[in-house]
Amino acid sequence: MRITTKKQAFEALKTEQDQMPREAIQFLYDHAPDPDITQQIIAAFKLALNQMENYDRDRHFFKPHPIWYAIVAEAHLSEALLDAIIDVGRSEEELSDLFWEQVVYLVGALCDQYPDLATERFLEAILEAAAKEGTLATHYPLLYFSTCISYCQEKHYPIIRQILSCKEAHFLDTLCGHIAVEGHTALRPEIEVLHTYLEQNYPNRHETSIALEIFNDPTTEAIEDYQVEFKTRKQWQSHYENFENRNQWLFHKISTKEEAFQKIENFDPSLMPREAIRFLYNHAPDPEIQERVVYHIQNAYNEAVNNDEFYGLKATPLWYAIIGEKQHSEALIQPVIDLYRKVDHVNGKDWDFLNEQGMVLVGRLCEAYGDVAVDQFLAAILEDVKNFRPAQKIAMVTNFTTDCIFYTSEKHFPILKEILTYKDCSDIHAVCRTIADMEYKAFIPDIGRLYAYWLRKEQREGQTSFLSTATELSESFKALKTGKYEFEEYKKPHYQQWKHWEKHYDSYDKPQQKRGTVSPEMQAEAFHKLIMENNPGKDPNVAIQETLERFKNMAKPASPTQATHSSTKKVSRNAPCPCGSGKKYKRCCGKK
Repeated sequence: MRITTKKQAFEALKTEQDQMPREAIQFLYDHAPDPDITQQIIAAFKLALNQMENYDRDRHFFKPHPIWYAIVAEAHLSEALLDAIIDVGRSEEELSDLFWEQVVYLVGALCDQYPDLATERFLEAILEAAAKEGTLATHYPLLYFSTCISYCQEKHYPIIRQILSCKEAHFLDTLCGHIAVEGHTALRPEIEVLHTYLEQNYPNRHETSIALEIFNDPTTEAIEDYQVEFKTRKQWQSHYENFENRNQWLFHKISTKEEAFQKIENFDPSLMPREAIRFLYNHAPDPEIQERVVYHIQNAYNEAVNNDEFYGLKATPLWYAIIGEKQHSEALIQPVIDLYRKVDHVNGKDWDFLNEQGMVLVGRLCEAYGDVAVDQFLAAILEDVKNFRPAQKIAMVTNFTTDCIFYTSEKHFPILKEILTYKDCSDIHAVCRTIADMEYKAFIPDIGRLYAYWLRKEQREGQTSFLSTATELSESFKALKTGKYEFEEYKKPHYQQWKHWEKHYDSYDKPQQKRGTVSPEMQAEAFHKLIMENNPGKDPNVAIQETLERFKNMAKPASPTQATHSSTKKVSRNAPCPCGSGKKYKRCCGKK
């Protein structure tokens, strides 16, 4: 349909997500200055920051119309747009590269339109960001606003010197490069001081080297990286002539293993390279792919291999762990065990999605390689419980590899009984739970002794709770004694409970969920939803209070000879958490 009105153009920009709505963009671009267009541009920038509203959950990408309006904004500059761009820089949100590219262009355009006002505002935003201690995203203004240096004069040197004194900030290379390209030699001493500091404290950071190279040789090719986008870029139609659709731009069609490897190992860690994963996942069994899976799981926590200067640990091992569901080999068994031995749970180098994906691989490997895998996993659990110390928060191997017990038989009873003799391991309940799922009644005495031991221990230390070891052991003991299982659907390995990986990781690249983390708001929402499902029609405040009382009562387990069951509908502690994090309930919202 031919665009003849603003309303038609606004609707086209809002609804078109695949093809670039060129006619609508051009109509608004060529339109005379108009407050309605300015208002729509500002609203689009605000929408870009509202990532829940701007995220397409079905297709796993951010809706593109803020990008379309960022192009229109080239022809409709305003002071309100200046405020909106500064807000975007402060937001610390993950936005698309194409959107940021337009922001860089608009920074130059605004400085050209409002030389003093825009330059000063952008420098103030850069200083504010540089002075903060924080993540890479905290310092985005240094990366995306540094174009304003091209419009600086001597009167701006004091604030630029303040910025350069913030030696710990990221992206100082962009700022220093623009300073050198614009020939601000009066600022060279500050850059040299910064260079010395970085050499002494961060040998791998080279922010200032290129700037000094440009000062020494203004004809060096390095200056090309610091050209002002606004001054050098072609008109928007020519610049985006190869941009046919968003899928082509972000998700290039994968046709070879090499392309898939490249995509997986160099992809934005805040998003999921689904097409590349899918290509290797569905590939015929291939030794080269299997070797990559082993290598990246072996090095999941090896910072020399799997660390990004800005992002920290990369997501690559998780992608290969998913591929390992299909592309596995016997060589993968030991790396999966070591995955839980090498994790530094105390210092935060723990990764929930990768831990859970490892559980899936345990089942896959035991199914594929039988006793070869089962024996190795059981030996690892035995070593784990032997070496467990009370100061540990969690016995990682024991917690995440017990699915191997689903593949045991009577010949494995001796090692299982030996494992259960190490009663001081607080995570021994994970072994007992799986034994109960297998209905191995020969272990009733062993689990009964463990339950009695932990019940006395926790009562003595005042540690009983809904998720205590004694409570967990109580459930296993009662299930074996009575033959009644509250959650029959979970009496199978995780990989058999697992949805297809694309369904399971449906929410991975939502802004709130990176590496399996869940915000307090999402936890609260999940609990409220769960409580109201269990208490239809009841006043929410009453329902919440009654649920808390039930949790308190559940923290008082019965004696080992009793076998009572609650009639209250609840979520199994071993079930997937209803908040969608990808973790077990007991490792997520069940911690509350």
